[in-house]
Amino acid sequence: MSAPVRFVITVDEAWVATLSGGGVTGAKPRPLGDLGARQAWDAELEAIADRKTRSAAEIAAFGKALFDLLVGPDWWREILAAAARASSVRLELALSWSPARFAVTRLPWELMHDGTDF
Repeated sequence: MSAPVRFVITVDEAWVATLSGGGVTGAKPRPLGDLGARQAWDAELEAIADRKTRSAAEIAAFGKALFDLLVGPDWWREILAAAARASSVRLELALSWSPARFAVTRLPWELMHDGTDF
């Protein structure tokens, strides 16, 4: 089996994300706003952590919100195209935060959902 194509999303202190690696070219930086101050995440995180009643659809919707915020459809197309150019069926997405943005590591990024899959 071939090695995965590796992509890195880096978020700086100004809440601007950049995409690199995997042969991606021309991906424009994405301003995220103050992700760490988004109060709406807190209730969802608490419910997921406490395993309160959440349907699969609600969890997928939360994952889609995470995906859209960090990756978005434009970067996802770039990632898939780069993986196809590398003839790879596997990809690795690494997330990197400025130390000043450490608080966002508590978000369950593994729940990111592209609208079809986690």
